[in-house]
Amino acid sequence: MQVQRFWKIIGIGGLIVNIGLVVTLILQSTNQLPPKPHGPGGPKLYIINYLKLTEDQISKYDEMVDNDRLFVFRAEKKIRDFRRKLYSQDLDELQNNLILDSITNLTRGIEKQRIFHIREIKSLCTSEEQKVLFKQLSQQLPELFTPKKGPRQNIPPNHRKP
Repeated sequence: MQVQRFWKIIGIGGLIVNIGLVVTLILQSTNQLPPKPHGPGGPKLYIINYLKLTEDQISKYDEMVDNDRLFVFRAEKKIRDFRRKLYSQDLDELQNNLILDSITNLTRGIEKQRIFHIREIKSLCTSEEQKVLFKQLSQQLPELFTPKKGPRQNIPPNHRKP
């Protein structure tokens, strides 16, 4: 009797492990993100290579990217703080609307910053070839600058791994 019980427990345990494994594999396969349009190295490296930037232009571009990332990081942090306040506290309608307006303004500011950043990139293009390449690149920019799906990393831009 004890031996049968032992084998039942082992069988049920194996079945549970197998079901868990199958479920995990199915969920992972459905959550696959499409390949990034810019490949390895991120949009920054893609833009540098695509526009054939010179060393001097790369130096200016690096500074632009750092400023852009810092602005967006700070704005997103404020948005997260506002959302935390909005969701965790019982606020009246006026306070909710003020917080929602703040989130809207910050989101609008991020989009304005992205437009400014794209214009900065365009201003780096000095040769005719780069200007033509930028015009072609501008068709790809929405995909390059679309926020990634999944959890955001709460790491400041200058502390992230390249």
